[in-house]
Amino acid sequence: MQRRAFFVSFVIALLFTGSIFAQTLGAVLVSSQEVPACAASGFGNATVTFDSARQNITVTITVSNLGSAITASHIHRGGVGVAGPVVLDFTPAASFTNGTLTGTFPITSDLGTEILANPNNFYVNVHTSMCGGGAARGQLSFVSGGPITYAAELRGANEVPPVNSAAFGSAFITFDPNNNTLTWEVNDSGIVSPTASHIHRGSSTVAGPVIIAFAGSAAQIPNGRTNGTVTLTATGSLTAADITALGNASTANGFYVNVHSTAFGGGEIRGQLASAQEVDIPIAGHVTNGIGQTFISDVRIFNPSFTTPTTALVEFFQVGTAANTTATSSMAVNLPARGTAVLNDVAGSASLNVPSIGAIRISSVANVVASSRIFVNTSNGSFGQFVPGFSRSSALRRGVMTQVSNTSLASGFRANLGIFNPNPATVTARVEVRDAAGTLLGSNVLTIPALSHQQTGIASYFPGADLSNASNLSVSFDASSGIFAYVAETDNLSGDSFLIAGQPDTGVAASQ
Repeated sequence: MQRRAFFVSFVIALLFTGSIFAQTLGAVLVSSQEVPACAASGFGNATVTFDSARQNITVTITVSNLGSAITASHIHRGGVGVAGPVVLDFTPAASFTNGTLTGTFPITSDLGTEILANPNNFYVNVHTSMCGGGAARGQLSFVSGGPITYAAELRGANEVPPVNSAAFGSAFITFDPNNNTLTWEVNDSGIVSPTASHIHRGSSTVAGPVIIAFAGSAAQIPNGRTNGTVTLTATGSLTAADITALGNASTANGFYVNVHSTAFGGGEIRGQLASAQEVDIPIAGHVTNGIGQTFISDVRIFNPSFTTPTTALVEFFQVGTAANTTATSSMAVNLPARGTAVLNDVAGSASLNVPSIGAIRISSVANVVASSRIFVNTSNGSFGQFVPGFSRSSALRRGVMTQVSNTSLASGFRANLGIFNPNPATVTARVEVRDAAGTLLGSNVLTIPALSHQQTGIASYFPGADLSNASNLSVSFDASSGIFAYVAETDNLSGDSFLIAGQPDTGVAASQ
């Protein structure tokens, strides 16, 4: 009986492992997102944090410029463009002081589960006496505690028993415990005839059973790559306990990714799941402009370990307005101890083969350092633009780029604003441009799809604002979740260019 009680307690603990950490959502509130539209021009933001038991949420909302007295604030059910019903009322239990509401509110388990499964189908808004239907509104997005990412270093030596193969590979796995969906990107180098790829259950010393199939034939692993998304249900060899364990980094190491081949039917390369270490390069590419100049990017990835080699997965997300589930192209690289992967013209035909601009995600089981240099490929050389790699944790909800200039003079500068959304879900951002005196010249609300990259001239982001001959500008953003934003400046006279990366904007309280 005692053993049975222990087993039941263990299973219950497993069932709740996905809820043992706080989960935080964010929203950017703007009057123009209200349905129906409100005549106000207010804006603000919200942070909603669930406690570990999902019984209460702590809410902070800050709003400005609403034009009349605040009367109420809620969470509503409804997607973008939908005026939905109230599901949680923040008033009169708490009230706004100087435009800020802070309070803790009870929430039912069913509602909490529904919100966390699809935050973007819910919105926070603030009502006023002038705009009774809502004066400012914003859809919710995960800030933390959402999908979990894992990496795997795939080598023949990791197989059980080990195999003599020089091939290697890397995997990046995104698991959403709120919806039980799993997305994978696996890439190998050196396998002559891959035949299958899976997730198996088993510790590093065990040859375990297949629980999730990624690919079952050579045709599903073109050029050594397999990727996709699957919804996990307890069936066949995949158990409910497996799904729960995948939702916790401390137990996910009990699973491994491998790639099978005709030479090694039991598996040629393999690696245990581990928490992914991610570095993002927000701009890179291979593109030819209208006057025949070809801009390319040379990328370097450094392994800082003195003793341990590793692998990394390099993924390219092409510029565009659509959401991405997986990368446009990917490749695995081998990193010796203290070694560097030299990826010249990384988007060119010899590497990722994507003749475009975009963002690069680099993932590994180990911490790596990455950088990129963008330059015009000419026989006479050219000025270049250095772009550092940024750790995923440094993505900003609120940031600012300063010393921005955009002039029409031959001796002046031109500015391009770029954004990469590293999240697997849509993010909303409010952007502002101001002059040196702090005068607001323009603002806009952007909807940035999942894993998408965009870059264009700064003026296109602020319609109606005259930025044709402006200097000493600041460009700031307030996003529902962390993003990477930058300004690429080019000297119109010399062709020299440089990157202005977003820095933290502390003008809004850190809790926001």
